[in-house]
Amino acid sequence: MDQGHYVEIPDSIKSEAIPFSQQPNPLAKASLLSVIFAQWIQPMISLGSRRVLEIEDMWPVCPSDESEALEIRFHQVHDPRRQYPFGVSPVFMAYVKIFRVELAVVLTGCVVYVLTLGLQTYVTRALLEILNGEENVFGIESGYWLVAMMTGSSLVAVCALNYLFFVASRIGSNMRTLTMSLVYEKALRLSSAARQEYTTGEILTLMSVDTERVFTAMVQGP
Repeated sequence: MDQGHYVEIPDSIKSEAIPFSQQPNPLAKASLLSVIFAQWIQPMISLGSRRVLEIEDMWPVCPSDESEALEIRFHQVHDPRRQYPFGVSPVFMAYVKIFRVELAVVLTGCVVYVLTLGLQTYVTRALLEILNGEENVFGIESGYWLVAMMTGSSLVAVCALNYLFFVASRIGSNMRTLTMSLVYEKALRLSSAARQEYTTGEILTLMSVDTERVFTAMVQGP
């Protein structure tokens, strides 16, 4: 019986057959523009438009967002014996130190968003002054330039808002993951006498409800 000739599948087709769960998360190497315009997640969105997504279609967590990596960063800056002004918790200060760069990005994004919204009010006023034949604060006589300024400021405001919400959500998720890990680690280290003071339900509440509050506070805080 003739088995025929078999041709090896091209590498391009092989790479497409590999599920996302076995590929590195593209967010780890995504550029700033790719994150701002959400281009890094488009392959998953495109796949979800064709069929229902399954667990194999999800990328693994970024190495920097894994619980083990977060714990290493936490223990490097956490000093439980140090006293901070106003009775601030050492855990809170450790969180601030770990995510200081991301928090600065969120703060900068909020400032940019507020400034662009403020600029839109001046541009709108300038448009009305041009319609009334009056001189505007920008000294621009063409309404087309003001419309371009309005469009540009709106685009910057929307991109800044989306980006800071993404960064804030990522920080909140990492804080929630780290908090759950710390609570679980602390529960394992409790002595038999100390464990009798806490029920299983209380520990589960700390790991679920209270950690969710950390995420919500970070997302809604800015």
